[in-house]
Amino acid sequence: MIGELQAALASLAQRLDAHWLPVLLLVVLGHYFAEPARWRIYLRHHPAAQWPALFHVFSLTAFVGYVVPAKLGLPLRIFLLRRRIGLPLGEVAALLGVDGAATYLTWALASVAALPWAAGIGSTTSSRLLLGTATILAFALVMGLSFRALPAMLRGCGSAAGRLSRCLSSVLDAVRSAASRRVLAAAAGITAIDILGHTLRHWILLVMIGHPLPLPVAFAAACIGIFAGMASLMPMGLGGYDITLVLILGLNGVPVADGVAIALANRLANLAVASPLGLWSGTVLGINAFDRRALRKLGSGG
Repeated sequence: MIGELQAALASLAQRLDAHWLPVLLLVVLGHYFAEPARWRIYLRHHPAAQWPALFHVFSLTAFVGYVVPAKLGLPLRIFLLRRRIGLPLGEVAALLGVDGAATYLTWALASVAALPWAAGIGSTTSSRLLLGTATILAFALVMGLSFRALPAMLRGCGSAAGRLSRCLSSVLDAVRSAASRRVLAAAAGITAIDILGHTLRHWILLVMIGHPLPLPVAFAAACIGIFAGMASLMPMGLGGYDITLVLILGLNGVPVADGVAIALANRLANLAVASPLGLWSGTVLGINAFDRRALRKLGSGG
């Protein structure tokens, strides 16, 4: 088995077209503008929620979520949105719920649209139905968890009646502001552009290792794979993304070893871009992204 792996890696190295690497990293960079752009729309009337502050908050917390265990990215994000942007905890909880629901819905719809290209040319009807059923079930699970998470976060805002009343009031104000059709349409549009970016980066990776599949196939592999990772609720979509991506690429003629290489290369490209962005943002915010003790303290509200 080790010999086969070495042979596969040697073959991959020979086929690798590194000329695409700068383009790949540039496309990956675009992904890190999507989330702060959505929040800039949600918080368009908030004086402290300017682009530089939001970009640094989300860049740092994305990096922490990638490299630090114990899922500290989200608690740190909540802390920074409260302390650096000045949002009440109830408003943060409401916006996290609204943004999560809008994002998951957009990814789910894109995944359903991608199904015709997922199972490969000449695939059986049963395989298409299997992928469709899996996508719908994953979407139902994720949306259910999203709507269940918001009340839990609200309960954590405080048990005292007065504090809870203020918290609920800020939640309602945030939802009224962020959940208008125009705002949600703009957020969905940003997510759709982000999905196209993920499609392009997966297509570039395929081209780099000698599998120039049609763009619709790259769209299906990237979209459904990433949505499966989101549904798995694991950091960086660990497991769900990789298995689904390799399966869809395999159905379209890409060897398993090359599919695994694409999944790994996509993660490495994410880290290659997230690391300098996160470290720079941490410096701007005065936070050491590698100090786990300090991050835990901040994430717990200290």
